[in-house]
Amino acid sequence: PTYQLYAPRCLLAPTTRTPTMAAVCTAEAKAGERAEATVTDYALAATVLAEADYILFAGGAGLSAECGLKTFANAGTFADGLSYDQVASLDSFAKRPGHFYRFWGGMSEAYAKAPLHEGYTILNRWRERCETKHTEAASVKEAVTEVEAETQAEAEAETQVEEEASRSVPAATFAVTSNVDGYFVRCGFPPEQVAEIHGNVRTWQCGGKPTGKRFPLIERERCGDALLPPPDLSAFTSPPSADAADDAAEDAPPPACPRCGDGRMRPHVYLFGDGNRFANDAGTTKTAAYREWTDAVVQRATALGARVAIVEVGSGLRVPTIRKRCEELLTRLPGGQGALIRINPDHPDQPIVASPTHSFQEGAVNCLVRIEAALGAR
Repeated sequence: PTYQLYAPRCLLAPTTRTPTMAAVCTAEAKAGERAEATVTDYALAATVLAEADYILFAGGAGLSAECGLKTFANAGTFADGLSYDQVASLDSFAKRPGHFYRFWGGMSEAYAKAPLHEGYTILNRWRERCETKHTEAASVKEAVTEVEAETQAEAEAETQVEEEASRSVPAATFAVTSNVDGYFVRCGFPPEQVAEIHGNVRTWQCGGKPTGKRFPLIERERCGDALLPPPDLSAFTSPPSADAADDAAEDAPPPACPRCGDGRMRPHVYLFGDGNRFANDAGTTKTAAYREWTDAVVQRATALGARVAIVEVGSGLRVPTIRKRCEELLTRLPGGQGALIRINPDHPDQPIVASPTHSFQEGAVNCLVRIEAALGAR
């Protein structure tokens, strides 16, 4: 499909406020009949995206589940009746290494082999279009500046907040996810613009030395925050036996940390019951970059009238980390300058700190395809 490119007005005319996103959407909704009466109109969501100067893409487990992957919500039980949260836990790392490494070896292989669904392609296309708008708008602004030089008096008239907002222009888009599969990067998002707040299976870390007892679980904490390549888990690929004790005896020794020697390696992901044992370096997970980006976007929305769209897909209430971050960003934006589009088949509303602007109670792929079609029809 082809799109009409909307120049980010906050870049072209920083001292002039445009009609708010909410006003534009309300006017279009009143102008014609809604295509669907039971959920927020797809054309309304398309308007939000087309008018947005910045877009935050946020993905929860539901986004990747439609690639056919097991998640906390749909995995069922594993060997010995263990649930997803039990086998993918610090407790299993310390006491059931056979189950633990077999689980993460299998999940890593599944992540690598699963084909990305169409929804990821659509999200990346939206990212590219938004970034193209910024590039073209910056070129126009530069050309105008060369032709119409400001006088000294006009320069001094700029407010301090506008100068600060204009000093550093944030990237047009950013992505934040609690998924550990690395799919945002795989589908084309720049790695430096993706915050993986729970880590990813592509890298591993030292997990410290377990005690072998019920309590405490860890005798010595990790030797450092350095990230490591995944170990060879071929010894853990055979199906687990019905007897946990026999299974543990049959398995090879857990992979040792190459830095300290006596610590066990573990995936650099936030395990259930992990506490502070996840190597949560803000630079590595890109959470520091995410905070900088959101701060800059809020500043530009406040000072320059920038419009911000938040696209939240597949983040439910079991692990609501992403859901909460999206709502928090929405509350920081000036009234009418931000919109939260929530796509969730089970919990489209249920706010934690703020209600979504537009909510869709359906699966990720189906909804994204329909919004994409509405964008193409503009």
